[in-house]
Amino acid sequence: MHDNNQHPETDATVQATPIEEALNQLALFAELTANGNITIEGFQDFIRNVVRPILPHQKLLCGCGQVLVDQLHVKYMFGVDYSDGNIAQIKSDFSLAERPVVANWLHTREPVFIHTERDQHLLSPLEKAMSALTVEMDYF
Repeated sequence: MHDNNQHPETDATVQATPIEEALNQLALFAELTANGNITIEGFQDFIRNVVRPILPHQKLLCGCGQVLVDQLHVKYMFGVDYSDGNIAQIKSDFSLAERPVVANWLHTREPVFIHTERDQHLLSPLEKAMSALTVEMDYF
């Protein structure tokens, strides 16, 4: 017997897209890593093996800090496929005006995907220099 009050098309469970699922997992892994429940290496493996196939990218930088007025104070950061030398060049205290990518993320609270050639206006001088080196290395 069919109940005329049921609407199967609205009762169905909405499935997350692969990208939504990967982003949900990314947020969970970032939180667990920050709390010490997952190692940085475990997080890096997750990014390489789960996220990268869905959202192709060369590298990822993760950090935790706080904003005071217009200054960002980064407590810690680590990368996925960033060299230690590149990470060491990144200042841990800076004005948001110096880092448009970070300011944009703080404003939108949405993932920021940067195309280094198209999004030059969002890059700091250091990021522009690093992306130029990456482009040069890609040609060799």
